Amino acid sequence: MKRHRGLERRPVSVAVGGFRGQVRFALDAPGFDPAGVSALARLAPFSGIGAYTTRGFGGARLLRPDGQAARVG
Repeated sequence: MKRHRGLERRPVSVAVGGFRGQVRFALDAPGFDPAGVSALARLAPFSGIGAYTTRGFGGARLLRPDGQAARVG
């Protein structure tokens, strides 16, 4: 325990649940324009998705079909 200006600081343990893995979308509806889904997918890394994002958790990374990181921005 550390003291700072008369206050005690105690370590806190927080359990954060979530999803870790990959998501692949396949869309083949008649008349469907994939540009909208593509635009939303490119926005994901900048949108603060996930739990506890203000503490540095959460995030997304786009991958090309070959598994390499896609360039975003």
